[in-house]
Amino acid sequence: MASPDVAKVASAPVIALPSTSRHGRVELKSWQPSYAPSLAASLNNRAIWLQLRDHVPSPYTLANAEWWIDYCSKSQNWPNVLTFDEHGIETIGAKRSCHFAIVTQNPTTGEDEAIGSIGLVHGSDVARRTAELGYWLAESHWGMGIMGEVVPMFMQWAWEAFPGLIRVHGEVYATNGRSASVLEKSEFEYEGSQIGAAWKDGRIGHMLTFACLRPGLGLSGLRIDRSVSERN
Repeated sequence: MASPDVAKVASAPVIALPSTSRHGRVELKSWQPSYAPSLAASLNNRAIWLQLRDHVPSPYTLANAEWWIDYCSKSQNWPNVLTFDEHGIETIGAKRSCHFAIVTQNPTTGEDEAIGSIGLVHGSDVARRTAELGYWLAESHWGMGIMGEVVPMFMQWAWEAFPGLIRVHGEVYATNGRSASVLEKSEFEYEGSQIGAAWKDGRIGHMLTFACLRPGLGLSGLRIDRSVSERN
């Protein structure tokens, strides 16, 4: 069993929405075993599953929730923090967690419960300075503007936590206008569509790609002329 001090660190919020937020107490915290029941209850929802990739099972059981929390707790599953000096020399640093529970307080019990998730999947090889953003929110909290506050704050944390990151992108189904709006309001730029890029629930789906670039690099708004690649 973890010591009280270790447990206190584990339960401390990584990010907390401002106390002036109209949503009450909403925090991002490391995944903990006590969140498994609320995770299973929230994610066992077909409306949410239809907006996610198929590696998320449906139905979503307590055993699935426990597996995910255990996976997130193991440092061997975390990405390394990469840093680069002014000459582009790369240093591989310690591993760091980048998947968090979106937590609020149950009004009846007063206990924390998971109402969503947000995290990064880091790229590899030449894409190792990029990551994909993923998130979901319990349907009971849709339409409240929660993700519109969570995503920008998470991105600010991500740029600081992973100084080697250059680009973070998000992909949404073309039918998911609400999520596309969240990304655009969080300073992600629409980069294009991928026709027929998904097979979900027995149907062909189309994807929209949005991306956010590290502030201060001077890359925002850059457009690449395809004719340049054709000449080379």
